[in-house]
Amino acid sequence: MGDSGILKSALFFLCVTLVVLLFMPKDCAKKAAAPLAALRHAKSGGGAKGLHIETSTPAPASHDVAYPAGLDAARLQYLIEIDGHFAAPRTLTCPKKIGGPPLGSPELVAALQSLHYIEPQPDGTYALTRDGLMSANAADDGASWSVPVAKRQFVRVDAIDCGSADQCTVTFSWRWQPNDVGQAMQAGTDPHSGTAHIVGGPDGWVVRDVGDIDAP
Repeated sequence: MGDSGILKSALFFLCVTLVVLLFMPKDCAKKAAAPLAALRHAKSGGGAKGLHIETSTPAPASHDVAYPAGLDAARLQYLIEIDGHFAAPRTLTCPKKIGGPPLGSPELVAALQSLHYIEPQPDGTYALTRDGLMSANAADDGASWSVPVAKRQFVRVDAIDCGSADQCTVTFSWRWQPNDVGQAMQAGTDPHSGTAHIVGGPDGWVVRDVGDIDAP
């Protein structure tokens, strides 16, 4: 008796469900089916297959440069940056005697004073302050100081011209990256053009020399 009651209840609910589905308005049925359709579409990967990522990052400025075998943009930049000529900072001269020889850079003297890196003394000379000793990185040249104001910053490779399979001339862009003294001088940061001669060998490519990087 208990089993027949359960069976009757199950049949009743089944009949009610069928009636609801048969008489449900078509628009409701479509809305109910939409999530299922969307799910099937997502599982099937609808549209183009594979992973698609959109990015706003611009393409590299040197994307059209053809690199010789065994060399790429990152390696070439590293070879140029470690060249002694390229890595040497830009330095200017600050005379120790106020208004005296050797001739120095008035802009440098003004920048050092504005940063409180030097101060005039009663004997008519300049002396490095405590901040100047810690931050100016000044080299004592006797009657003057040599003070670094900027270092070269590599920007991009512009062109590579290979006369043979193992000798090429590289044209690249670079700019000055000023330190705090250079910033106080309002040093320019416009890009400049440089060249590098590279040679391939058994141990890979090396930079023979870097030129055209003496722009003020």
